Amino acid sequence: MKFVFKERWLGLSIRKKLVFFAFVVVVLIIIVIAIPEERQAIDPNRDRDYGAEFKAPIEWEETVQFADSIRGISLVVQQVTNTHEFEVKSSTKELIVTVSWTGGLDLDIYLYDAKGNDVGGVNGATTSNPEEIGITNVRNPGIWRLEVVAFASLVGSSYDADISSSHRARNAVLGTEKGNISFKLWEMRAPNTTANFVKLAESGFYDNITFHRVVSGFVIQTGDPTGTGEGGSDETIDLEVHPELIHIKGAVGMARELDDVNSATSQFYITMDEYPHLNGNFSVFGQVFSGMNVVWQIQQGDILESVKIVEDEELD
Repeated sequence: MKFVFKERWLGLSIRKKLVFFAFVVVVLIIIVIAIPEERQAIDPNRDRDYGAEFKAPIEWEETVQFADSIRGISLVVQQVTNTHEFEVKSSTKELIVTVSWTGGLDLDIYLYDAKGNDVGGVNGATTSNPEEIGITNVRNPGIWRLEVVAFASLVGSSYDADISSSHRARNAVLGTEKGNISFKLWEMRAPNTTANFVKLAESGFYDNITFHRVVSGFVIQTGDPTGTGEGGSDETIDLEVHPELIHIKGAVGMARELDDVNSATSQFYITMDEYPHLNGNFSVFGQVFSGMNVVWQIQQGDILESVKIVEDEELD
């Protein structure tokens, strides 16, 4: 049988051989295109939600220390006011200021946020040494100010101030008629992108707009109030990438114009699989941990009813 086939093949004209090769190529192309669609259709893990690996991570913790020596004259009270500035890098879960001192000091302690608001303080703190001021759910990142007013009556009096903060990433919850999609906001790794997104979400910008682009097995995209894919907000933000933020399944990133990496405004997308070729070219700022089954149900024209920014304890 093999000999007969070989003899027949050798007897074919070059034209017939080329036609046969072309037929084989077409069949292979059809197989390559069809297999990924079939794999996606039967993949038992495609709707799996990510769990603890993405829910409620503490993105960073840091401590800032200040120390000052207050030189007084025995039996003579001397008032000294010292101001210490420090940076709160993002919306922070908890900020703790601890002030301890030695010698004959009376202290007034004041804490001001980046907008100049008085957010906490203690007058006559010598009743408790050390003195602790705790602020939770900080909402105004930027340069904060600690002001210490010391009344010294002994030579060599001094105080130390420790400022510690821990940040737990917040969540965004997308409300649709098909269910909720919840994703973690990487506020430390992508501070500018998340700040822009949070500002738009809290202003109601995203409420009742459409998912204007849905590419099966690739992405769903929304954030354009015109519904055409050509609109956005008034403010553009620069490309912001981080080596740990990559396009895995459920990654949330900012859409932009293809010829301008710094043209993102309000449109964002959610990936349905891993797409490493997008890494470094688009800003990833979130990760879905609940609702991937909803992502797969979204169709072009479906309504994004609302976007809520919530803490972990506010999740259902």
